[in-house]
Amino acid sequence: SPKPYLQAVADVVTKAPQEKWERTFSPEVLDRYLTQAGLNIGKLQAIRLSPLAGQPVRAADRSTSGRVTTLRLVGSNGEASLEGSRLRQLLQLPSTLFDVAVVSEVPKEIAATITDSYGNPVAEKKIPVQVGDQSIAPLWSDAKEVRRISRGTGVMIRFFGRGFGHGVGMSQWGAKTIAEQAKPDDPAIFRTILQKYYPGVALMKAYED
Repeated sequence: SPKPYLQAVADVVTKAPQEKWERTFSPEVLDRYLTQAGLNIGKLQAIRLSPLAGQPVRAADRSTSGRVTTLRLVGSNGEASLEGSRLRQLLQLPSTLFDVAVVSEVPKEIAATITDSYGNPVAEKKIPVQVGDQSIAPLWSDAKEVRRISRGTGVMIRFFGRGFGHGVGMSQWGAKTIAEQAKPDDPAIFRTILQKYYPGVALMKAYED
């Protein structure tokens, strides 16, 4: 239920280990996860999710802070809605603050045959490829929230996002950063931290020493 003291607030810049993350799955692996979750929609063909854009977020499938509340999955046998928190649990994603891209993986290296002047092979050499994975462009008729999934060789679904946890209440790394930036002798830094993440609350002493 909504609580007046649980509101989306801008976090401070931190050096959290999960500041940015990504997880990549093949369509076949996602099919298995969704089937195990009881979503019998067949082969996954598209994911409908509003892009993670700037703030504030104005999308029905995202919270004010941009976290995924629900997304739509389109399969060969039908469609289904899935809560962002449920998908995070299924795929072990660090948080629900994520976006989705369909990419074509590029080989990290290619094999080349070295020949002599007569054309006879004399050696094999592996040449590193410096090109990153390529995003697959949507169809011109697709809405911006549609991530269409093909079943071609090397096609992968990439979830990329920020943060760690459920996104409600106090940011652990944000609180740590605020404390580290405070004066060492500041006895009230705890008030600054609590009022940052729980706006509008009043701190009162409830017992006698």
